[in-house]
Amino acid sequence: MAIRLKLRNVLGRNPACDVRVEHPSVSREHAVIHWADGQWWLRDLGSRNGSRVDGRTVQPGQPIAIARATVLHLGSVRLTLTDNEAPGAVARGPAGDVFAEGGLLCLGEEQPASVFRSPTGRWLLEDASAVRPVSNGDTVHADGIPYELMLPLALATTEQTGDRGWTFADLELRFKVSADLEEIRLRAHSPTTIMDLGARAHHHLLWVLAQQRSRDLAAGIARSDQGWVHAHDLPRMTRMTVNTIYSHIFRARRQLSEAGVAGAMNLIERRAATQQIRLGSDRIRFE
Repeated sequence: MAIRLKLRNVLGRNPACDVRVEHPSVSREHAVIHWADGQWWLRDLGSRNGSRVDGRTVQPGQPIAIARATVLHLGSVRLTLTDNEAPGAVARGPAGDVFAEGGLLCLGEEQPASVFRSPTGRWLLEDASAVRPVSNGDTVHADGIPYELMLPLALATTEQTGDRGWTFADLELRFKVSADLEEIRLRAHSPTTIMDLGARAHHHLLWVLAQQRSRDLAAGIARSDQGWVHAHDLPRMTRMTVNTIYSHIFRARRQLSEAGVAGAMNLIERRAATQQIRLGSDRIRFE
């Protein structure tokens, strides 16, 4: 069984442990696996039957570096670290942990919030009211529910690929609209595959923004100025309420991130100072 790791993970038999290992040879709080200095570390917590890393006994309280394919023993239980990737963003809520997908952490539904890393490496939270910086340990709210953020150190990095090797920058967005405008289907084309995203309510907002960007492109407007729409104009253009608009932004990004696309937050760009948004790509086609 694969287990997703956070910044810090307590392993043991205790039901409160982050990774519960139910075996009589494992102590209630047996060991900790944590991320620091660009790698994973294991520290034994003074367990009764000890811990081993690739056959070497781990001295209690002394962290030892572990890497991909490292074989761990907690008592007589064997575990294997399957990759070296840094942990993503995680939010701990009343119902458990929520993990980021494709670099985007999505919280809530009716009053949603998204957490993602900016191109400069800073962690940001975006909701209907604002985009603001957040840090590891901060408490944020979505749908009125509190979540504690567990965020890796924000270092400027190149964008990683998603689970399937796709990044948003690779995609061309293709819209197909029914004659009555009731159904808008969206497909995302990468150099190697086609992703059918189906017909969803939030595709109407993307289509409206894509039309604006396409018109600006045809008019010869500079790329940096193409497609921007003032937030107060969007309800008229889309026939949606402000809350619905921002819920659709959240759902559109989440759909891409759950499909394994890295950089899904770039689907919609936002100028907080001027209250403008736009579609984050000029690679658009209407079919």
